[in-house]
Amino acid sequence: MRKNSLEPKACHWCGTEIERGQLFCRICGVNRFIRLQLCEMTGCTLIIGLFAFIFGSVFVLSLSSIAFAVAGAPSSTPPISYLPSASYITTSIVSTKTSIPATKQLTPTPTPESSSTVIPPSLTPLPSATPTPSITVSVTPICAKIATGLFSGLWNSYLVRLRCPLTSSAKAVTAAEQLFQNGHMFWRQDLDVYYVVYDHAGSWAQYGSKYGKGSGCSGSPPEGYRQPVSGFGNVWCALGGASASIGWALDREYGFASSLGTVLVQDFNGGTIYRDSDGSNNRKAYILFYDGTMVRVNY
Repeated sequence: MRKNSLEPKACHWCGTEIERGQLFCRICGVNRFIRLQLCEMTGCTLIIGLFAFIFGSVFVLSLSSIAFAVAGAPSSTPPISYLPSASYITTSIVSTKTSIPATKQLTPTPTPESSSTVIPPSLTPLPSATPTPSITVSVTPICAKIATGLFSGLWNSYLVRLRCPLTSSAKAVTAAEQLFQNGHMFWRQDLDVYYVVYDHAGSWAQYGSKYGKGSGCSGSPPEGYRQPVSGFGNVWCALGGASASIGWALDREYGFASSLGTVLVQDFNGGTIYRDSDGSNNRKAYILFYDGTMVRVNY
């Protein structure tokens, strides 16, 4: 055995006795033989490694703690999974636009630029609307008898308005007539009626026999005019006398017997054809329509 292997020696790194080294090394938990060999071979390198191992372990534990703290801390930004996707947003917008009810689109009025002058196109005026003419339906009457003789031509010309004749031909009647400023007065003995005809106005009126019976009225006709008397006088007074539309009489009353054939009449459902004494000379006759209008025409 080596006698001096357990002899006290000085530790080169510590600079102390081996016993002291043994005490130090004993605290570190290494047997005496190995302590002496280590202290002799490498000094106190083991002590330095030990401290490095301790500090390294502490450093690793510190990094682990920091990493855990960072990983475990709650994030202030919401997870991306909570945000709606782009496709979801697009679908939502389209659905919203579709649900809006259709409204009338207004065309904005463009504002002309200040650098240019807008010249409106020349417009061709539209033709004025032509009023639609009223359509009068004329119905030709179907008569049991037709007009013949002297006034047949007039009946054919005014058939729609005169309608059917009451007699086939004209007849001569006893009558009287008088000329006034604005027309004529006629009296028919067969019917005992008075015709007041306004030649210039194209109208006429019929008065019954009672108008021809009266006390007359007073008046002062201007020079050259006459105040009618008898039956014509009574009708004239009933119409207003001096203010009557027919005016003052221009001549006296004349009468014609039926035997003379001067005055001819023919009655229809829609009027009467009446030829006076003047018409017997110039072949003219009055057509007195029952709507109050009249014409004087050649026959």
